[in-house]
Amino acid sequence: MPAHHPRLPPSTDPITDVQSKDVLISPDHETKPRIFLPKINPEDPPQKLPLIFYIHDDRFCIWSPINIVTHSFLTPLVSQTPVVAIAVGYRLAPENPLPTAYHDCWAAFQWIASHATWSGPDP
Repeated sequence: MPAHHPRLPPSTDPITDVQSKDVLISPDHETKPRIFLPKINPEDPPQKLPLIFYIHDDRFCIWSPINIVTHSFLTPLVSQTPVVAIAVGYRLAPENPLPTAYHDCWAAFQWIASHATWSGPDP
């Protein structure tokens, strides 16, 4: 990843209160998406929110969901919409030629589908 796009740790944005967290989908391939969660009032009943499945492009060679560009795009979107956004981290080319990135994105999509009924491995 280019030096001018620094990596950011998961955190709570001090302006919007959007929380970001990393999860590990596939330990074999280190597929790691970053989840962006809107501020939720704890007094409100649990509800499902729309989901944005964000796949960064960049020719499958650079960047990741943990860079400042992704945060600058998804944090305000999640805070104003409200939605849950998942930015997929996939293995990059040329070390991992295509279709590796497609397989990683598909694994992320299957992980998301496993949570559709709130019965997935990560609450």
